[in-house]
Amino acid sequence: VYDESWKQVLEKYFWQFLEFYFPERLKYINKAKGYRFREQELHKITPSSEIKRRRVDKLAEVYLKEEEKLWLLVHVEIQTYKDKKFAERMFSYNYRIFDKFKMPAASLAILGDPVVSFRPNSYTLEALGKRFINFEFDICKLLDWKGREDELKQNNNIFAIVTLSQIKSWEKPYNKLFKWKLELSKLLYERGYDKETVISLHRFMDGIMVLPDDLEIEYKDEISKIEEEKKMPYVTTIERMAEKRGEKRGIIKGKKRGIIEGEKKGIIKGKIEGKI
Repeated sequence: VYDESWKQVLEKYFWQFLEFYFPERLKYINKAKGYRFREQELHKITPSSEIKRRRVDKLAEVYLKEEEKLWLLVHVEIQTYKDKKFAERMFSYNYRIFDKFKMPAASLAILGDPVVSFRPNSYTLEALGKRFINFEFDICKLLDWKGREDELKQNNNIFAIVTLSQIKSWEKPYNKLFKWKLELSKLLYERGYDKETVISLHRFMDGIMVLPDDLEIEYKDEISKIEEEKKMPYVTTIERMAEKRGEKRGIIKGKKRGIIEGEKKGIIKGKIEGKI
């Protein structure tokens, strides 16, 4: 759920992602040329053992201001431990891209672990007293935003909300998480985001700020009140449509199951009567 939530907002708001987490790198990029994700190429260099890990790997094609094409290799790691082989894996991915496609790739990483001291940003290989690999990459540690909630709430970039949602998803007990989820949801309507953005961020929060059933029901009730008050029936309308689709599917499945069960009973009854 975590990785899918990150994947969706990253794909949809890629420029804002770079602007928020890696503004120094964005300066070199020609935004007017747009971007394109190269999923097929990324799959070709991704080992099967890596696919099910709790992370997001994206390969984006962009243009530099000098009109030169560049690939950006983006890793989002949302986990509860420090990965000792993280730097090695960053180097391995980068090298595989160059080896297979002869394309340079700049590597960027978002680290969502709770270990303050874990900040890998390079990978080196040495032998016979000589360093023959010195690979460097950029990182952004989400933990660094903890304690800067007010600053994030003032920032209009949608990844300020994303970051707040992620660091507050660690909150315990659940009543604290409930309060933060509701507060962040209110922010979405107050900032005047368009309907699509409000819905996208709601889905992100639902994916990572998971509440127990009783608190989730209370949260949905509060969202309904907010949308009625602001005359913005974005999320509740979609939920009602989803419920109706679910009901229809349930009715159809129920009918099919009834027919099958009826046929089974008819066959059994026929066999018994035949024997008699």
